[in-house]
Amino acid sequence: MRNQRTFVLALAVAALIGCDSNGVGTVAGLGGTGNGNGGNGTAALTVLPTGVQISVGSTIQLSTNAGNSSALQWSSSANNVATVSGTGLVTGISVGTAAITVRLTTDTTNVAISSISVTQ
Repeated sequence: MRNQRTFVLALAVAALIGCDSNGVGTVAGLGGTGNGNGGNGTAALTVLPTGVQISVGSTIQLSTNAGNSSALQWSSSANNVATVSGTGLVTGISVGTAAITVRLTTDTTNVAISSISVTQ
């Protein structure tokens, strides 16, 4: 019975691990580039909160599952509405909506977005 369990465990592990044509291994469920393609071993980047309403002049701190890394690049789709610092601190500038994007500098396809609605 013990040998059967060992064989089943080895088979399950083998099913989770795969290699590409270059012999590079990936583990199922741990790959991903944030765009659903997977395969480079980088976990999908996430940002919280994802949808926020703030007033003009107020701030909110966004965070990622990558922590406050220097490998993160933050940007705003509308700096006239909301700006974002290099650490993810968002400031409401004027009424409107802005998409705050964070990406890994080591994998620019690994992106997460938070929608910021700025009110009066």
